[in-house]
Amino acid sequence: MQETTRDICLKLRAGKLGKGNNNNGNNDVIETEDNVTELSTVTVDEEIEDEDKDEEESSPTHSAITETEDGTTDEIITDQSNVIEKGDKSELLLNDDETTEETSTSRSISEDYKFSVLQENDGHETDPDGIPSRYMLMQGDRRDLAKLALEKTVKWRQEHEIDTILGRPHPKFDVSKEVFPHYFCGRDDTNHVILLQRPGLMNTNLAHKNGVSGEELLFHYVYVMEYLWRIIDPAPNATMTSIIDLTEMNISILRKREQLRIGSLFLSTMDSHFPQRSHRTLLINAPKWFGALYKIASPLLRESTKQKIQILSKGEEQDIILKHLLSECPIPEGTKHENIPPGIMEEELRNFVSYCVYVLVRKQMSGGDLWKKEAILVIIYYNFGATFCN
Repeated sequence: MQETTRDICLKLRAGKLGKGNNNNGNNDVIETEDNVTELSTVTVDEEIEDEDKDEEESSPTHSAITETEDGTTDEIITDQSNVIEKGDKSELLLNDDETTEETSTSRSISEDYKFSVLQENDGHETDPDGIPSRYMLMQGDRRDLAKLALEKTVKWRQEHEIDTILGRPHPKFDVSKEVFPHYFCGRDDTNHVILLQRPGLMNTNLAHKNGVSGEELLFHYVYVMEYLWRIIDPAPNATMTSIIDLTEMNISILRKREQLRIGSLFLSTMDSHFPQRSHRTLLINAPKWFGALYKIASPLLRESTKQKIQILSKGEEQDIILKHLLSECPIPEGTKHENIPPGIMEEELRNFVSYCVYVLVRKQMSGGDLWKKEAILVIIYYNFGATFCN
């Protein structure tokens, strides 16, 4: 029975960066061939009927788990059981007399993860116009420009509900990661968070097949940035180290309008609404022609930004710099530093995304319903990984 439940879990879990595959190594959810991927309807009764007939005779009423096309769960009913959330989260008991705690938990997800552009000790408290110091630095202490930039950010956050982005489900998280490979590696030798990005591997065909627009990719990237600055490193003036791997980047990129449009969206949004967040940017594995292109584009960059950028090509210099930079990151023996794997921060981010889905599912449960063991394992696995199904 455990093996069958695990198979169902794997199908629902779908896309957890290397853990959403079945035994033959084929991903069940993210489309990579000819058909648009959708989560199929999964019925627990159908999967475990043969193995669990005896148990069903003594079990309370149960129903099916149905994944709709938008990835939300319609109904889950199973036998009475306890669920303990992973990490610091308090215990949630699925009993009738715990409905108050359940309602409170469901409500708190949006309240606990609501953030303003203003942060404690970011300088706005003592500024006569309430402007954070990052905005003043961005505009070279030009108060009028800094005030205007802040007003634009506030308006942008209101229009796109950025303040509550972390409290809302992100159903396209996994496919966005596949379309545009990027992940947190750990911290560098100066304790700055490292984000590695591989724009040369952006897969626009995969995006189209899975219905992911450039704007949705931007939403995803903003989600990741908000998580970084609100959860991982919430210090008001914290900065990060970016490693931009230019592997497979070729001159033909200049003819790919969609990728250029997406790149422009990313750059303009980060520059306007997340100012002064860069500690250092390394462009690695740069092709020979990239230097000439950078010389053309560099006049458009702020001087402070250009001073933080370093362009490296394959070779000894790049190896030495990466070895020093990544000295505090756990790298498997024999792995090249340029191929550093995702760190624990990436796993924690994925679990956070799943926690929001979990709370959404819980909100659909009525206190009087009874729960089936296999169904609850599916939900726990979908939200917190394979550990609970082993």
